[in-house]
Amino acid sequence: MLKWRNGNKPSEVSQRRPKTTTRPTTEIFPLTVDYDEKVEKLMEVGMETEMETESWDWSLDNEDWYRFLVSYRTNCTGKVETEAALVLFNRRITSEDAIAELDRMGLRVGEIRELLTFGIKYPDKPEEFPIVALGSRVTSSHTAPFIWLGRCELFLGPWDEPWDENCRFLAFRK
Repeated sequence: MLKWRNGNKPSEVSQRRPKTTTRPTTEIFPLTVDYDEKVEKLMEVGMETEMETESWDWSLDNEDWYRFLVSYRTNCTGKVETEAALVLFNRRITSEDAIAELDRMGLRVGEIRELLTFGIKYPDKPEEFPIVALGSRVTSSHTAPFIWLGRCELFLGPWDEPWDENCRFLAFRK
C-alpha cells in the first residue's frame, strides 16, 4: 500500500507549493531628458525614421487629455543624462504590483516626458513591444500612457487592468 508523505495526496501538496515566478529582465539605454521641455512640445517633435519624417500620432478622442495628466515628481530640471531601464516582468501584472516591484529593484517609474523622449531617441523599440510609463496617469480616465507599434503611436491603457506579459515598463534609478 502506498503512503502519501505527511498523509497528503500529490495534488494537495502541489496546491500548497508557492508559485514559481520568473525574474524580471532589464535592458539599459542611455538617455538625455530635458525636464524643462513642455509635454506639448515633445508631442509636436518630428522624428526621423529610415523612410520618412513623422510626428506623434495621437489617435485619442480628446486631444487635450494631457492637461489632466498627473506625473511622478522627478525633482529634475534642465537636461539630464541618465540611463533608462526597460523592465520586462514576463507575466501579466497590475500597475500597483509593477510599481512595487520596481521599487524593490531600486527603480522609480518613468513619466510622460521620459517616455516621449525615449520614443524619439529609440523609435525601433516601440515596434517590438509596448513601453509603459506608470509615473504619469490621466486622472479623468484613470489611464497610463504607453507607446507601441512604432511609427510614434501613443496610447492610454487602463490603470486598473493587468498589463500584458510582453509590456516593458520604463524606469530609472532612484
